[in-house]
Amino acid sequence: MQKIKVDDFMKIKYLSSLTYSPDGSRIAYVISNVSEDKKGYESNLRLISGKEDKPMLNDGKVGSFWFEDNDHILFGTERGKDKDKDGEDPKDIKTVLFRLPLDGGEAEKAYDLPIDVDD
Repeated sequence: MQKIKVDDFMKIKYLSSLTYSPDGSRIAYVISNVSEDKKGYESNLRLISGKEDKPMLNDGKVGSFWFEDNDHILFGTERGKDKDKDGEDPKDIKTVLFRLPLDGGEAEKAYDLPIDVDD
């Protein structure tokens, strides 16, 4: 049996967080792979609707997401994490949730939370 080669490992895609829309008509999921610089992973959000499987967020930094309703997904991103030499100052941590329409359009800021939200 041969050992796996780096080029082969780079081709592997990992699926996670498969989530149905409230009405069950769509599935959103995260697909991850090794980043091109080989220093970590890229994670992107995709949506299956009928027979169509389309990208929704391709910034490589997708973490948690939630269906807000049948037509919108909320996803989080951290902003304002100011670190000093001793680490993070808890008062500077916040999470911004964005609302993404599933039928096209740009994400809009939906909520600004003064806490670090993950799942």
